[in-house]
Amino acid sequence: MKCSLCGFEFQDGAQNCPACGNFIGRADQNRPVNNPMYGAQQSFVPNYNYNYNFRPAKKGHSIVFKVAIGLFVAFVAFILLCVGVYYIGSRTKEYDFGKFTITLPTGMEKQPNSGFGKAYGNLGATEAKIYENSRVRFAYLYFSKDDKSIFASLGPELIVNSLSEGLKDDRGYLELDKGEDYIKYNAKNNDDEMTYCHVKVKDEKNGVYVLFLICNEENQSNYEKKFNSWFDSFKVK
Repeated sequence: MKCSLCGFEFQDGAQNCPACGNFIGRADQNRPVNNPMYGAQQSFVPNYNYNYNFRPAKKGHSIVFKVAIGLFVAFVAFILLCVGVYYIGSRTKEYDFGKFTITLPTGMEKQPNSGFGKAYGNLGATEAKIYENSRVRFAYLYFSKDDKSIFASLGPELIVNSLSEGLKDDRGYLELDKGEDYIKYNAKNNDDEMTYCHVKVKDEKNGVYVLFLICNEENQSNYEKKFNSWFDSFKVK
């Protein structure tokens, strides 16, 4: 039913318009009304049944609007998560390894070096140690000049060339770049995953250090520049 006075639509059976109070019911509904006004006419007051607490129902937001808001909230949450992960992953600190210090990612823990030591044991390294967290591995070989190690007397360039020849037997080995004191390559680890490796040779007064930084190949673009900066932070005590 539609009110003839204000045009408000409502269910059949009401005696008065819920919006303006205009009398609707019974046979005298056709009774002429002079100068109509909002609210019930005086002659129809006994039949007036207007609900003062009535408010027309508000229309809710469309489904498209709600979906858009949900997607926006999810996008913001994703961005915040990425920022948090990046912040946690980019934190570093200076580590003291006895003979030298170097800046590396936080959370590095010492690992058993049986495989690493076995691979480079025949080189006569004075020390061979491995440290890693969930993202990066750091390892180093130390050749003391006091021990008259052959490697300690070769110099960085010959050491790099020697390592390059020896690494060719590694699974999936692919040389990416090589210089006088460094070599970059890809190779598979024990879990058959391809890794990115950067080796740097440091020739110091007390001996020669061969430093390794390793990450998964898929993270190479994220860590390649960081590896360079971490190697640059190396200081002999």
